[in-house]
Amino acid sequence: MTLLAVAIVLLAQQPAAAPGEDAETAIERGRLLIRDLYEEQALEVLKPYLGDEGLQDSLRSRAFVYAGIAQLNLGDETEGRRMFGRALEIDIGAVLPEWVSRRVRDAYQLELERVMRAKSPAPPEVTTRAMRHAWAGPTLLAGAAISAAMSVFGFVRWSDFYAQYRQAPVGLDAQAAYRAGVPYYLFGDAAAAVAGVLLVVALAWWFLPG
Repeated sequence: MTLLAVAIVLLAQQPAAAPGEDAETAIERGRLLIRDLYEEQALEVLKPYLGDEGLQDSLRSRAFVYAGIAQLNLGDETEGRRMFGRALEIDIGAVLPEWVSRRVRDAYQLELERVMRAKSPAPPEVTTRAMRHAWAGPTLLAGAAISAAMSVFGFVRWSDFYAQYRQAPVGLDAQAAYRAGVPYYLFGDAAAAVAGVLLVVALAWWFLPG
């Protein structure tokens, strides 16, 4: 192993920030530690940058991504997914390194989908008048049915009196039978009109927007 390789390994294994080391260099050192399976040391290196709100969003998000990978590698899926979620909330364009495992990618994808849903909520459910007042349509139809039945009753009674009128000899009896049937005929007409109006209103209630 060359002296340069030895120096890189020793640098990667240092948990504390080196003097004069900038944030990006320290965060990338955390990535190297994770890649070399020093997750706990990596978390120590990354910890100061997770709460640094003055840090550039892309760098802070990257620190959360690396911390999430470390937590998942240590077996803490809940904390790992929380870290991924924070990374994506800070920067939705945050990405994973290519070398991570399938388990890490699956956990990251779940958090990405959750954050995307939160940032783009589903449109509010559209409700119609009929959905808001479900009782109204059936009530109108019931009223139409009752009115239609009453109309049939009126016309049947009128037809009985009309038959008597046709069979009675011309005279007072025929006129009396005719006059007795007129109210039923008018009642049947009125009930049929009410049934028609209620039916139209019921159909409009269901099919017209509102």
